Amino acid sequence: MAEDKPLHVDDRSLPEDQLRKKRCAWLQRHDQQCAHIPSQFPLLVGMPVRLTDAVDRSKSLYRGRVGAIVGWAPHANQEELEVDNDQVLLTEMPGVIYVKFEGATWRIGNLAPGIYPMTPVSRTFRLNEHTDVKVRRTGYFLVPNLATTGHMSQGQSYEACFATLAQNAWEQAIKKEDPVMGYVMLSRVKVLKQLWIMRAFSPKTFAKGPPAGPNLLLKKLKGEIENGDAVRKAWQAAEAEESENAEKQKKDPLDALHRCTQCYLSGVKNPMKPARQFGAFTEQDILPMILAQGAWTRCKPCQEVANRKRQKLGLPLLRGATVPPCPPREGLFCTSCEQFRYPDYFGDSAVKNQNRNKSRICAVCLQQQKCSACFKYKERKEFPFQGSFCRQCSPMRCANCGKEKAQKEFSKNKEDNYFNHKQNVNCKDCAGKGCFPWEGQFRTMGQKTHDCGGCKKTLIASMFRTLPADDEHKSRHLSDRCRSCEVIRCSACKEDVPVGRFSESDSNHYFSHEQNVACRDCREKGCSGKDGRLYFCEGPCRQQLGHLNFDSKKLNNFKVRRSRLTCQACSEQEDAIEKKLLKKFQRSKKNACKCKKPIFTPSLHTGSCPLRLDVCDYPACDTMTRAEWEAFAEIKRRKN
Repeated sequence: MAEDKPLHVDDRSLPEDQLRKKRCAWLQRHDQQCAHIPSQFPLLVGMPVRLTDAVDRSKSLYRGRVGAIVGWAPHANQEELEVDNDQVLLTEMPGVIYVKFEGATWRIGNLAPGIYPMTPVSRTFRLNEHTDVKVRRTGYFLVPNLATTGHMSQGQSYEACFATLAQNAWEQAIKKEDPVMGYVMLSRVKVLKQLWIMRAFSPKTFAKGPPAGPNLLLKKLKGEIENGDAVRKAWQAAEAEESENAEKQKKDPLDALHRCTQCYLSGVKNPMKPARQFGAFTEQDILPMILAQGAWTRCKPCQEVANRKRQKLGLPLLRGATVPPCPPREGLFCTSCEQFRYPDYFGDSAVKNQNRNKSRICAVCLQQQKCSACFKYKERKEFPFQGSFCRQCSPMRCANCGKEKAQKEFSKNKEDNYFNHKQNVNCKDCAGKGCFPWEGQFRTMGQKTHDCGGCKKTLIASMFRTLPADDEHKSRHLSDRCRSCEVIRCSACKEDVPVGRFSESDSNHYFSHEQNVACRDCREKGCSGKDGRLYFCEGPCRQQLGHLNFDSKKLNNFKVRRSRLTCQACSEQEDAIEKKLLKKFQRSKKNACKCKKPIFTPSLHTGSCPLRLDVCDYPACDTMTRAEWEAFAEIKRRKN
């Protein structure tokens, strides 16, 4: 044991009995409160130890260095007091403890490489910070290294380790530092097989998001947070969230809801259930009954169903899934399995109306179904086509003769195609006559059929288009015509056109979104679903075309001002003619007049004008013919 010597005068003057009681109380303190010198230290050859403070910096013996005891030098006045058969208490502190540090090559005296003689050291620590009462302790900077914390193990690599992450049994009590320490503990080994998790921990441990401090620092370094006010606000928000989580910890953990993964994957509306439905009635039951299941949690009814499946397959049963028989006074009678079940096995309405309802089915039986032929309860997946017959008792329909026959009337290959792939098959008699299944008019029971109003045939549902709800149908429904007989109203020609004369995207827009579409013939004229009208082109083509063949600005001006409208082809042709005539007009010497009158109106110019219309009665007569001038002047007047 360590030796404590009081430094205060009042403590020194105490009687021996009172001073001994104080020393026993000091020995109960943590070594971090006593200058990193432990109060008690066991001695055993080969025991792993860890340094609690730096011993020799020149030999890299810092705090946290791991070694093993190889021996010690007893004190001259030492006495051995036998405590147990295998334990002995030393009355005096050993003078030297020899510790072997693996990987060290230095030597001290005649000792082997890596062996360091640890001698007692004396340090002073405070008993009370306010009164400044101090005590001097003499001992060793050594503690057994049989276990460590996640904080002390940072940066270490172990060959194997045992880790425990769960300090609390429920999800609400997870602290903000638990995910970080959990990651440190789970990442200390190089091989996953060398890691042993002592007990189950909450699945929410690693679902709380990144730690607030490192996350804010990373955002600041990335430039996502610029000024200090934003950092301060983000930190205040994180602290508010932490305080809110602390308030949740004060609530009763049995009131929290847990998700049943089996019910969630089965499509149950409310898979969140209280702890009692998992078999946990106390806080201590939450860990073994819920958290020990991991991510795949099951309530008691789902556990019973899973155990039945495992029992059939010869697999081990789920741990903790056995439920004791329910006393008749505490439960309700299930009319399906004819057993008394706890109220948690039934729905809320069944429990509420238990005196009025004569028949009630528990949650275990709801996942099963009774066969109408063999009268046995089996899993719902064993009933093909969602029928009332199980897989062994279900009849098969022949696609050629349309009769429902026993499975022995069909081959094994056709039986597999019928039930597993929902393919059309024919019986042995029809196959012997040379018939083929795809030639038959009768469809598989597993395929939904619908009557077509066009070809008057009964076809499978996949041949019809699914339409959204409308005034006649409150929900999604199948079309009255099959895909090959569908017709679409063309918004341009106002006729019912077969669906084959429309593109696939236009047909989807028409049936799914009720948009106007144009057939391919009308699209070739330039029409579309937005505008199906035809416009007259006043250009050289003199044709009626759709709006796609016209410039949008010119078409808008035509609709508003009734201006001249030409298609894009005619416009390009007129632009080319204008450029050609413009070059001839620019080369002419008679393309302007000093009287400053419009050159494109020759009637305004008299014989006295410098243009000399008496010699040439139209401008640019030296480079252009009269027809070219009239066409050029018409274009200019039209633009002006």
